[in-house]
Amino acid sequence: MDLATANSPPRAEPDARDLAKGVAWRIEGRILHARSGTRLPDVCIFTGEPTRPEQRLQCALSWTPRWFTLAWIFATGLAVLSYGYFRKTGTLDFAVGGAGQKRRRWNLLFNLGISAAVVAMLLLAPLTERLDLALGVPFVPLLAFSIASARSRLFRVVTIDQHVMRIELTPPAAQALGRLA
Repeated sequence: MDLATANSPPRAEPDARDLAKGVAWRIEGRILHARSGTRLPDVCIFTGEPTRPEQRLQCALSWTPRWFTLAWIFATGLAVLSYGYFRKTGTLDFAVGGAGQKRRRWNLLFNLGISAAVVAMLLLAPLTERLDLALGVPFVPLLAFSIASARSRLFRVVTIDQHVMRIELTPPAAQALGRLA
């Protein structure tokens, strides 16, 4: 077996909803279809560049339906109680090159900013008589950090069901993995 086919999954039906038996992953356009626990080849999941074995990560991924976000806003108690039912999880073993690692660090900082803005809201609310200022002033950085965090992801989890995770990749990463498929 040569190196080009060593990491390649067996061919699957291009329009199959689930992966064929024995297939760990496949690419359709920019969407990666992968079983939970899959180990992807040594290419960066963000840039598609070759990576070294020590640049690998194994991450737990989670997904909830988009409509569930509205449940958090309008029915928080019900959302808390039902979160475990609607949340789907999986793990993925992938490589992250230099640019991807930098992007991950920025994402972590943006998420810390979100946490700081929420803590500021919670601390300022009881200390001031003007609730609109206590909640409004930290809301602007909260919104900015939220948008920045969403835009600085390495990839986007589209769905996770009981058999397959569907992950939207950047075009260079999808092309690089597509060449290995």
